[in-house]
Amino acid sequence: MISSPAARTVVNIVIGAVALIGVTSLTITGNVVHADQLRDADIRYSRAVAADRVGYDSLKTALSSAEPAAALKSSDVDDPGMLAMFQASYASTRGIEKPLYATANARGSDENALDAASDRLDAQRVSYATAADGVRLNSTQVMASHHRRLVANAKAALDGEIAKARSLMSASEGNVDDESARTDLMNAIKKAVAAPADDIKGMDSLRSSLTRAENGATAAVNARSTRLQAEQRAAEAAAEKAGY
Repeated sequence: MISSPAARTVVNIVIGAVALIGVTSLTITGNVVHADQLRDADIRYSRAVAADRVGYDSLKTALSSAEPAAALKSSDVDDPGMLAMFQASYASTRGIEKPLYATANARGSDENALDAASDRLDAQRVSYATAADGVRLNSTQVMASHHRRLVANAKAALDGEIAKARSLMSASEGNVDDESARTDLMNAIKKAVAAPADDIKGMDSLRSSLTRAENGATAAVNARSTRLQAEQRAAEAAAEKAGY
């Protein structure tokens, strides 16, 4: 048992010092934990800002790549309804919320504010990714519709040329001096009829070949007609000269 006042004073001082050390230790530990949390929140925030920037740039790239599809007219596709829906969606997506990363400045805040800002950035990044995927998918479908329209147009043009060529084949029968022109036309018709159903360039090339063959057959018909007319005029002149 401590009886002297001096001894008791010493004990009290020691006890107070120990208590102070304990409080100080808890304070330091708490500050370290808070600093770690703040650092982690700041790292997450920095990554969220970078990811949001990448997401926005990806969306801009998707929109730029889809411009040709958005510029098409209803007559350019075989599904005008789909095109109209895509164009409306495209216009809406172009007006999507501006990127938060451009104005984000949560640094210096506590970890709760940083986490809240990171959550908003993450949500916006997801919306950008969803929008970009939709633009890419829908524009691909629109361009496929455009291709089908081009194929149909090329096929219709070729079919029309084949019909003209066949009509000329019938009309020119017995009306040419050189059958080679009609033979060339018939061969061109056969090739055109066998054209691949989805080869636009091939169909256009065959249609050009048909046109050249038609011109050749028409020239042969005209040559015979010119010859016959000249012979008739010569015969009439000879008859007139002979007094008939």
